[in-house]
Amino acid sequence: MSSMTVPPIPGHRSSVEDATEWLERSKCDAILLSLPEDLQQFVQGYAQGTVSEDELWNSYQLMTGLSRPLVNSLRSRLKPLTRYLSNVPNGRRISLYCYEDLASHVESGRFAEKSLLLSYRARVRHDIDLEEWRQALLEESQAAQSTWQRSIENLFDKATQNRENAVFYEGLIGPLTKQLRELGISVKIAYMSTYWRPPLDVLRIMIRLKGPSELTDDNIRNAVELHIKYLDIVISSDDLDESQEKWANAVSFRRANKVT
Repeated sequence: MSSMTVPPIPGHRSSVEDATEWLERSKCDAILLSLPEDLQQFVQGYAQGTVSEDELWNSYQLMTGLSRPLVNSLRSRLKPLTRYLSNVPNGRRISLYCYEDLASHVESGRFAEKSLLLSYRARVRHDIDLEEWRQALLEESQAAQSTWQRSIENLFDKATQNRENAVFYEGLIGPLTKQLRELGISVKIAYMSTYWRPPLDVLRIMIRLKGPSELTDDNIRNAVELHIKYLDIVISSDDLDESQEKWANAVSFRRANKVT
């Protein structure tokens, strides 16, 4: 039976650093990356030294059509892992795969740009268009469900080619493990540090787990207001991980001083 160990990487470079340190200690036969399946030959070429880092990410941008800032953000976040892949210890033979559906990255980038536009409008108008946000989040959720299923099928096909797999995954762990165990894959989670998710991600998780009924006016308004404050911190920080730490500290402070 094939088995998987999943080190979660929920959108933070520090989580990728922790997962990469775990990978260095692991004895996996294969590494499965949350990148488009279409990029696999470029990632393998990069690991073999025949494709440069710039060529790798230029290929990703051409495939997805994403803007350079979004591509650079992903490149920065995955830097600890790509650095490891270009330096795998001599004598260690590891298969390398990419398993995500290309459309998931295209759609994710499109919604990231849409949310930035809606956030800008809300700031300028001093008003949140709840219906526009509701439609955008609902459309995003529906698209994510479709591409997620195709990604799981790709993941299953690639994982069954090796005995011990390390799977880098950014989404919800519960649905992933449930689906894979139903397919007969043994799944373990390599839990790392606790990481905070941005406000809109929290709302997305609620929609994923409980359905569109979570898109109430109050939930949308609260998430968007917090998201705009979060963006203020991101813009004023030197890098994303620093902004995440500032946000986590701010949220922790508010919770600690909340009157009950």
